[in-house]
Amino acid sequence: MNYWEVKNENTSGVTEAWIQKRKLGIGGSEIAIIMGKSPYRTAYSLWLEKTARKAPDNISALPHVQRGIIGEKACRLLLERKYMTMFSPKSWELGEVCRCNDDGYSLDRNWILEIKCMGAKAHEAARPGPSGEPGVIPEHYRLQCQWNLMISGADKCLFVSYRPEDEDMVEIEVLPDIEEHKILKTTAERWWEVHVVRDMAPALSTKDYVACDLEEYVRAAKEFKRIKGQIAELELLLEKERKSLSCFVTPDIPAVKGAGIKVSRTLRKGAVDYKSIRELSGVDLEAHRKPSQVVVTVHIEGESDETT
Repeated sequence: MNYWEVKNENTSGVTEAWIQKRKLGIGGSEIAIIMGKSPYRTAYSLWLEKTARKAPDNISALPHVQRGIIGEKACRLLLERKYMTMFSPKSWELGEVCRCNDDGYSLDRNWILEIKCMGAKAHEAARPGPSGEPGVIPEHYRLQCQWNLMISGADKCLFVSYRPEDEDMVEIEVLPDIEEHKILKTTAERWWEVHVVRDMAPALSTKDYVACDLEEYVRAAKEFKRIKGQIAELELLLEKERKSLSCFVTPDIPAVKGAGIKVSRTLRKGAVDYKSIRELSGVDLEAHRKPSQVVVTVHIEGESDETT
């Protein structure tokens, strides 16, 4: 069967109701994002979508997406013939936040499927080695398998890399990791509470920066770098003279003035280490945080200091 002959039907179990419900929680393809393991998406971009600041990109018509949709159905048919069982896509929920939509569920075996039509290099990496070395599942897909196992309660997830061009199929069994499930669930629920419920933006990553070569931007950027370089030189000179002036104040003479300058010597209390206070252990201090403010930060690439 040529995979291009398969009709493009909604065989993935994705419905409008599921799409709407997915907005209310974390899905299987999103757990790697909040764990910082996604090669495609960032936590900030996910936050924009979950808080309705940005509509999800419609990628359904892209060739590689269409290839995956069609290949998934063809692969599922091959698996049903091999294992003599039906695999029907199913949606799952666990609590208020955790959601998943598998590529197929076998009721009699209590298995779930995760089918990926990966590129040739990743597909070959998933194949067992000549000496019996296990195949490798890309980390973001491995996390998705564990996430789906946690939510569905299935005994096994069959990760399948399928190349529809030649109908080559590589299978890797993934068993539940209960300890990892605890980490994933806790992380997801915490992320949802902090970033969606409390509406606090995640930190920006380098992938969130959009290249800008507009003439006015480039002019301002160059001028900023020039002025900041001058400020850095002046600050070095200023610090040198500050040290010279500080020699004129002592415990006996804590304040002097002259030539239009005042110099004083005071004792400043140290900051309170709230984490060391036992009575505050377990207390959610975020609930007492003041409202967020928009802060625009400008810094020169390669430098750690920032100017706001």
